[in-house]
Amino acid sequence: MILRNSMKFLFLVQIVFLFECFSQVSAQNDAVIPDHNKVFVWVNKCNIILTGKKPSSEKTESTVLNFQSTGFNSETREKYLREVQHSEAWAENKVREIRRALIETTSTTEIREKAREFNRLLADSTLALFHDLIHTDQWKMIRLDSAVRFLLAHPDRLNEVEKNFSDNWFYDQINMGADNFVISVYAHFLNRFPTKFELTQGKNMVSGHPAILFFKNGKCKDDFLSIFFQSDEYLQNQIINIYQKIFFRNPSNLELVNNLNRFKAEPSIAVLERTLLASEEFVNPGRNNE
Repeated sequence: MILRNSMKFLFLVQIVFLFECFSQVSAQNDAVIPDHNKVFVWVNKCNIILTGKKPSSEKTESTVLNFQSTGFNSETREKYLREVQHSEAWAENKVREIRRALIETTSTTEIREKAREFNRLLADSTLALFHDLIHTDQWKMIRLDSAVRFLLAHPDRLNEVEKNFSDNWFYDQINMGADNFVISVYAHFLNRFPTKFELTQGKNMVSGHPAILFFKNGKCKDDFLSIFFQSDEYLQNQIINIYQKIFFRNPSNLELVNNLNRFKAEPSIAVLERTLLASEEFVNPGRNNE
């Protein structure tokens, strides 16, 4: 009798244990995988931000079903976002945004025609003394034309594309003269005008004279752009712009410092976009995610 009662007790203990395990797994799954509509909205919002458009309903539905089978956590979300950032739609959208901001309405056709024009000038022997300069301008046009292919191959080097669209014949025509060039770069990327000292030093450097910018020495336009696009202030403004675009707010001081340190180690706009879009704050807006 005692043995039989002991066996019943052990059996009940096992049942209770299995029930608790099942409850914990169910609770975990409920926490990891939100409802269908939440995932559906998240996928569409991410694609609008990254590619400028929503995917088809069928494509979104397929993605949602995949998340429901693999789990919907920061790791699986970042994996999906990385795939989007390796798509042609993402690269085309980024280049389109940068082109509109920096060389306005200039089209791909105009860029290619300008490259052909420079090529014709290279065939003119009377311009032999200027062939090096013309060849450089032609190469910059080719670089603009291949920006989408470059991003597809190097999605984490978006800052280089911004630099290239600031260093070409079209940008120089819109912002003609050293003064206007320096002012425009500051206005576009730092959302402010240069100080009197920065304008003087920047103008001197762009004009081919030794100067100092952000505590670094340079003596040509390429030095100016390289120093500028590696500066802490440029990186800080990239972080602020991404936070405003995704969260509609500025980063806190702690977020700014942490992301700046990471940016210095890996200056990738794409990585920061992935991290923020995969975060709980973006998945559950309005909820306290601290």
